[in-house]
Amino acid sequence: MSNAPTSGLRHLRLSWPQRGEWCATVRIMLAVRQVVVSLLFYITAGLLLPAGALSQSQAEQRQRRDDPQSDIDPRRILSQARRSQERFELVRRYHFPKGYARTGECDERIGRLCMWHQRGDDEIPEEPSEVREARKRLILDLEEAAVVLPADDWITGQLVKYLVEDGRADAAYDAARRCLPASDWWCSALTGYALHKRGQYEAAEAAFADALAAMDPEQRCRWRDISLLIAGDLARDYRRRSCRERETIERRVWWLADPLYLYPGNDRLTEQLARQVQIQMQEDAAPPFEIAWGSDLREVVLRYGWPTHFEQAQSFGVRTIGQLPTVIHHHPDGRTFVPPPAAAEGLGNVGAEGWPLLPAKPRSEYAPAYAEFDSVTEHQLALFRRGDSAIVVAAVEIDREGGWGAGPVQAALFVAHDERSAPARSTVTMTSEEKAVLTVTVAAEPAIASLELLSADAKKAGRARYGIRPPATPRTVLAISDILVLDEPAVLPSYLTQALPHTRGLLQARGNERIALYWELYGLQPQGEHLRMSLTLTRKGSNLFRTITDWIGIASEDRPLSLDWEEAVDRRYAATPRSLTVELPKMDKGTYALELQVSACGREPVIASREVVVRE
Repeated sequence: MSNAPTSGLRHLRLSWPQRGEWCATVRIMLAVRQVVVSLLFYITAGLLLPAGALSQSQAEQRQRRDDPQSDIDPRRILSQARRSQERFELVRRYHFPKGYARTGECDERIGRLCMWHQRGDDEIPEEPSEVREARKRLILDLEEAAVVLPADDWITGQLVKYLVEDGRADAAYDAARRCLPASDWWCSALTGYALHKRGQYEAAEAAFADALAAMDPEQRCRWRDISLLIAGDLARDYRRRSCRERETIERRVWWLADPLYLYPGNDRLTEQLARQVQIQMQEDAAPPFEIAWGSDLREVVLRYGWPTHFEQAQSFGVRTIGQLPTVIHHHPDGRTFVPPPAAAEGLGNVGAEGWPLLPAKPRSEYAPAYAEFDSVTEHQLALFRRGDSAIVVAAVEIDREGGWGAGPVQAALFVAHDERSAPARSTVTMTSEEKAVLTVTVAAEPAIASLELLSADAKKAGRARYGIRPPATPRTVLAISDILVLDEPAVLPSYLTQALPHTRGLLQARGNERIALYWELYGLQPQGEHLRMSLTLTRKGSNLFRTITDWIGIASEDRPLSLDWEEAVDRRYAATPRSLTVELPKMDKGTYALELQVSACGREPVIASREVVVRE
């Protein structure tokens, strides 16, 4: 992100290195001037003032010796702290790394700022030692000021902010706990901010809840506002509501935005409130960039967080010193955890492909400190009816060479119907194994399913989260479950529990490979039925001409597999299991749709499908 060229403060910074050359001379001149002024003062005082006045002055001096606090000027202490903060930001700005300004059309313009969403492979640069040393000096100044003025909001806030910047979140928490008065909303907000930076998200939620409760209604409404994070009809509906009416949408959005239900606390929520604290700290302080604080910078912080680093951008053309713009960089591992509007409007409305963690133009981003996130694209998730309930099966496989390391990896499946009730969950810790199969039983209602992986050792996490709709057809209507793709077992499974150990975590196959399929039928007639079944494997993206030629019987490379058979099926249970072994033909690599269709006389046919990736 880059701002348009503006006249900044960098020209003041250019003279800073020469300051030490004349500092000593200035100090000597000031000392001589002070001696002369003092002599003149005492001579004049002795001649013009009455004796009582001198006695009163001496009494005041004795009082200041006995009580040093009586000589404190709060305005002077605060002014000195502000000057220290300004000096540090000048040092930081002077040591910005140099680069070249971006050119071309912005991906998005926010006020004065031009935003680009392209991701690079550059790592976050190490901060210059001069900046680190200058920050340590600033922290010492702020700590001294905080001892004298422990109830000053600005001093305490800046101290907490720069301690966190210095990588001292524990010291920032201690400073926040010394904030006075302890019952003030700002002190609670600073405590929540420090706890969030320490990774204690549950405690941070509690501290932020105290802060929000202590705010006046108007400020609490501003801090809870999520209108910049959502879009579409959901955003329009949200803006039309009063603050109290918005709370229903806010609870739903933050419940869905939680990066991992596996990890304690909702760190995406506490991150947003921490951004509000950061804005409060910055609004009345010297900025690290050349332009004044404004609503556009506030929006960028609310949507993408505080920048990870800055760059002084130069162009190939000629610019004056004050025209060099700042490029603000955000975390390269940022992900979009705020759900798409469809998910917040209805839990079963969005599939995995509709909830990307890395959209091309993200509306908001957040990079959790405890892990780098990726989408879990290779997995299976299937539903099987059991009366008014449904069994949800998830299988996932990890590649130990793909960044997961050799340590334990936690795998979990969560299924929840709303934000108010505890989700059904199944967890397992993978040590040496690479595959996990998890099952939960839930009510047959729309829900959110979240398949999650976390390696604390490798600091890596994965997630697949989307809405599911268990079939709600009457028990007398012919219905089919999802398809489970299995490794070929020695004996075909006769029911679900036999199929689970063989379930594939990766929906991948090779030509000439043998796989097994498992599915269930529901709503069969009590006396049994004569069924016609067909199984096809069709390459995705095939054109209409090839589909027609395949339909009339001409061979097509886009449909390498097509099987039809009939069988009489007895109904012994409400769920009738079926399984089949298939030898895949030799075929080109790509993504194929495996489709199973079942029909009976006088019944509507039912279809189940599954995507399979064919490798060379």
